[in-house]
Amino acid sequence: AAADGAEPANAGDSAAELALLGYLSALTCALLSAVVGVYTEKFMKGTSHASIHWQNLQLYVLGVGANVAAVVLQADARGRDEPPTAVDPEQEGEWGELVSPLRGFNAGAIACVFALAFAGLSVSFLLRFADSIAKTYATALAAPFTAIVSRFVLGTSVGYEHAIGIAVMLISFAFYY
Repeated sequence: AAADGAEPANAGDSAAELALLGYLSALTCALLSAVVGVYTEKFMKGTSHASIHWQNLQLYVLGVGANVAAVVLQADARGRDEPPTAVDPEQEGEWGELVSPLRGFNAGAIACVFALAFAGLSVSFLLRFADSIAKTYATALAAPFTAIVSRFVLGTSVGYEHAIGIAVMLISFAFYY
């Protein structure tokens, strides 16, 4: 129908309708984030008096299981009999060669993985002994630190938008505590 000059069916969507959809999507994401934050805090501080190390171990075991399932499902979707991290039959050799699960990772990617793992452990300790608002402020305080480090290490400038955002965050931090 579009070849004869007629407009596509969704061309009538106005900018206002698209903006409304965007605002509703953002509101839904914010609401879900808040609900999950409260539930996580309740779960972390709930009736379980188990060690935080035991809780982290349970979380990691479930995470490994979920990732193994994802690799197997992806391998099945491609029509392969084994996961891509086991033996790659497309490589040279009769039996193929073992493929490292870290293939394609450089030192920066490995450092990023360790940094994010440390951040995850930090968040779990913080949620165990503080509240979700403290976690939010701890995360927000990373912005000024990142700006200062990037200024001296990378030579980047801090724009007025970034400075205003940092100032608002610091003012709210002062009012809250």
